[in-house]
Amino acid sequence: MKAIARKKTFRGAVAGVAAVVACCFVSSVAAGCGRLTMDFDEMWSAAGDPGSARVNPETYERVEEGMTYDEVAAIFGGPGYFTMEYTLAGHTDKGYDWIGRDDYNVSAYFRGGVLVRKSWWITGQEDSERSDAQK
Repeated sequence: MKAIARKKTFRGAVAGVAAVVACCFVSSVAAGCGRLTMDFDEMWSAAGDPGSARVNPETYERVEEGMTYDEVAAIFGGPGYFTMEYTLAGHTDKGYDWIGRDDYNVSAYFRGGVLVRKSWWITGQEDSERSDAQK
C-alpha cells in the first residue's frame, strides 16, 4: 500500500507505522502495561501537507534534546502533526512530524514534554537511507 502526496510516493510509510505499532504492542505486552494511541488522520494529513520552508537541514541542526515542544515548534514555524502517544511504566512519549518543502521531513519524540529523540527523512527514500537517529 502506498500513500501519494504531492505526486511523490511515500515508500515504507505504512511499513514504518506497522513496525512502530508492533514494537510498542510487544513492549506493552512484555511489560504488562502500556497504551499506544496513533492518530492516522493526522498522519495522512501530513502526507498531503505542502510543507514549510522552515523545515530544512539547517533548522533540524538547531533542534536539540531537552528542548520543549513549543521551542521545537517555534524553530519549525508551527505545530507538528501529532502521530503517536505511548505510555509505558508511567512515562508518556509523544511523536510529532513536521513536513518540509523539497521532501525534507522531521520526526520528533517527546517524553514529559521534553525532546528525547529526533530524526529526518526524505520523501520516497528507502528506510536504509534515513538519518542515523532512525536506524
